[in-house]
Parts: sequence; structure tokens; C-alpha cells
Amino acid sequence: MFDLIHNHKTLVQIILGLIILPFAFWGIDSYQRSFSMAAQDLAEVAGQKITLQEFAQAQRDQQERLRSLLGRNFDPSLFDTLEQRAELLDQLIQQRLLAVQAVKSNLAVTDTAGPVTFHLRSRQDGEELRKVTGNSSLLRRQSADTEYEELTVDGVTLDGFFGIDAQEPVCLWIDVEGASGHVLRGATALLRRTELVLIEVEEKLMWEGQWRSIDVIEFFLDAGFIPLTRDAEYDQQYNIIFVREDVYERPDVLWSHELHTNYLTQHMGVR
Repeated sequence: MFDLIHNHKTLVQIILGLIILPFAFWGIDSYQRSFSMAAQDLAEVAGQKITLQEFAQAQRDQQERLRSLLGRNFDPSLFDTLEQRAELLDQLIQQRLLAVQAVKSNLAVTDTAGPVTFHLRSRQDGEELRKVTGNSSLLRRQSADTEYEELTVDGVTLDGFFGIDAQEPVCLWIDVEGASGHVLRGATALLRRTELVLIEVEEKLMWEGQWRSIDVIEFFLDAGFIPLTRDAEYDQQYNIIFVREDVYERPDVLWSHELHTNYLTQHMGVR
């Protein structure tokens, strides 16, 4: 997987793409787009609708993240185009697909194999939530305003799921709502052939028993990875790209890192 990055220098695109996070797992062929204010449902994934209101909230959240990152250089008109809206809708669809697939598989990624309790959010601030939201977790949130349906599912480690004998290099995207410690502890063998990791971290405590950003960074440093760059997804919650030390020394990666730093400094005023 990383050979594609190495050969075609798309690591630059990955790093710059963190500004709006346009990551995709697969193509979506069968959905309808509509940005008319009259339309209430923009897409439907496995019976789960993405409404205009949900899209509008996601767009506001995205713009607030960009405003936080760019400061006075932020121009909302540059990020409110048809292309940007289509890309954001793609992201929402991909997130819903991943959540639906996780529920269908009845598996939870953790640090030991066997039955585990998964906390499916059911109510937030007194309002009933969809069964599949994409932000349920192995861990319970610390806030008292969230109610859960507890499900017993099969736990699987990444090493167990992918096998310990494979040799192909991989890249990982980890976004597990505070359960990064559980996932990483079960990925010892997989990390030895991992060249790049994108992982969501939190500086503040949001879940019971979570690893904070400093814990994640220390884990990756001990495992021989270097933090390359980060975004500004939310206040005290963001994504970090780590690359393995030997990968970081590649000329194209060093060049990409320098290009990304210069881009933020010279063109966006971010230091």
C-alpha cells in the first residue's frame, strides 16, 4: 500500500488533504446527490438517511475547524464550492458505510480476543439517536448526558484479524472514539510492517479509560515511529500522521514534510 505512496509521491496529497480530510476507503456508485434547500434527504446508506440538516451541521463543523486552523486567513467562500460539498457528502457516506459494516460484522477491535462489551449510544441530551452513528465505542463517555445500549460482541485484535505472518507493508487509519490504547496494544505484529498511521487523538479526557494524545505519541515513539504532521479537527481532538523512522528518511517523505511545513507557513500563516 505504501509503495503507491512512495512511487507516486501521493504522500504530499495525504498530508495536504488533512486540511479537510478527504480520505476514502472505496468508491460509491449508487447514491444521489442534491444540494437544493428543498431536499431533506441527500443520501441513504443501508436504510440510514443522511439529511440536509446533518450535512449542514457537518459543513459548519468543517468550517469551524478550518477557521481554527487558518485564523484570519480563513475565507469561507473558498471552501463552499460544489466540489467541496460533494467531497463532504462523500465523507459522510463513507463514515456511515464503515459504521454499518462494523455493526454487520459484530466485531470489535481490541487488545484481546474474546467477548467484549460494546457501548452503542442510544440517547444524547435526552434525544434518541440512530442505531448506527459511527461514534459509539468500547468505552463509555465521561459525560452523564449519554445513554447506551450495551452489546456483547466478539473482540478481535488487529494481529489476529490480519495474521502475524504476512509481510506486505500497510498503512493504517485508526479512529476508534478513545479506544486507541486497546487497538494499538493488539497490533504489535501488524505495526512491524506498518509504514504510515493516521490516528485520531484527544488531549482531554472524553472516555473512561482512554489514552490521551501524549500516551499515543509515547507509544509510537517507543515503536519506532515519528510524528509527521497533524490537523485541527476539533478543539483538543485532532488527527496525527506517524511514519516509521526508516520511511521518514526517504527523500520523497522528507521533501513532502518540508513542502507541507512551507505551505502552512507561507500560504496560510500557520506556524
